[in-house]
Amino acid sequence: LADMKEAGYGPEELAGRKYTPAFRRLMEIEIDRTRALFVEGGELLERVEGGFRREITLTWLGGMKILDGIRANGCDVFSKRVEIGMLGRFALLARMLWMTSR
Repeated sequence: LADMKEAGYGPEELAGRKYTPAFRRLMEIEIDRTRALFVEGGELLERVEGGFRREITLTWLGGMKILDGIRANGCDVFSKRVEIGMLGRFALLARMLWMTSR
């Protein structure tokens, strides 16, 4: 609720799925916070062993890609759903394999 207050976006607007400049500010706050947590958590990827390392790395990469997509869509999560197409999935898979082979 503190973030909503900071952005000037209320619960009523959220319930009504209203996309406004205030909502965009709110989403940018949340994206920045989530990205910082992902970056911090990403430092642990090299400590994970076995097949789980690949799975968690791919999940991490996918999460980062979705955050990028939300921002690229102007933070409009009400009318535009971020999708990772086939080419994007192959790119994530290739990057995961490269990251986990070191």
